[in-house]
Amino acid sequence: MNKKQNVATLLTMILVLISGLLFCRIRGEFLRADSLCSKEARWIEMALTTPDDLPALPAGEPLLRFLQITDTHHRREDMDLTTLDANETRLLDLIDFCNEELKPDFVVHTGDLVHPGEGRQLRRFAAFMNRLSCPWIPVCGNHDGPDFTDCFGEVNWSFTYRGVHFVVFPVLDTFRLETFSFRTAMDWFESDLQRQKNLPKVVFCHDPVFVWGDLGRNHRIMEKVEGVAVVLSGHLHTDLSLELGGIRHITTWRFDRKPHRVRCCDVYAQGIWMVSYEYERETREFVQRGPNYFVPFSSPMKGKRSRGAGHGT
Repeated sequence: MNKKQNVATLLTMILVLISGLLFCRIRGEFLRADSLCSKEARWIEMALTTPDDLPALPAGEPLLRFLQITDTHHRREDMDLTTLDANETRLLDLIDFCNEELKPDFVVHTGDLVHPGEGRQLRRFAAFMNRLSCPWIPVCGNHDGPDFTDCFGEVNWSFTYRGVHFVVFPVLDTFRLETFSFRTAMDWFESDLQRQKNLPKVVFCHDPVFVWGDLGRNHRIMEKVEGVAVVLSGHLHTDLSLELGGIRHITTWRFDRKPHRVRCCDVYAQGIWMVSYEYERETREFVQRGPNYFVPFSSPMKGKRSRGAGHGT
């Protein structure tokens, strides 16, 4: 092999290596999962599907409405709220949209509020979210420790509102939280669901079930008690929808990257209608665009169709 051939072969190998690294980087940024086994990768491939063909929306007001936002990854830590970056301007536009148009009963943020998770960043972010006219629920993401509990309290907790039981259960075993125990969290999760057997349930977590450390036990717990309609999460930075064992798992797009998507969830007696909204930077408005989903309840709820002001628990 002559010198020119050697150079050509070397250049080809370098190009192949660079292409492989770029592909891995892009795919890693898209999914944000550090490592996936073949089964997990197959689930993700199944989940990258078209949106649901939604049934007709029931007449009347929903029993309740909540909005999901995830993966904002805010980085500023000073408390000068008079100067805003582009992410914070977008967040305030969303808050105005919620207060003036959507008027949800509550907003849930399914993790990675900030990056890398120092207390000053969390406090600055909370100062903006506290402008909501309804309660907001922070879920601990893998970038939100170690000061999350000091700012917001327990990472695992639950509440029942208007006939639906909601569980905040991030359960990642890699949190930088000294008091967090994966085993204790799992025991609490099972006990909490067992106490609410007769109610439809919605679980909020940061990382999707199919990248949890112990998928088998988690699903056995949820399937055994029945009534878990949907698990809503973020972490993978994209929209996925997957059904495992009769339980729906849905992730939402990261808010800090285009198309800056959030999901509005209307709860009726039959189930939950989920509509995506995207941010239009030019007009600073949110428009209906993106995947929409319907998650049925195993049995219809009984309740009055009236949402009220949205401040009860």
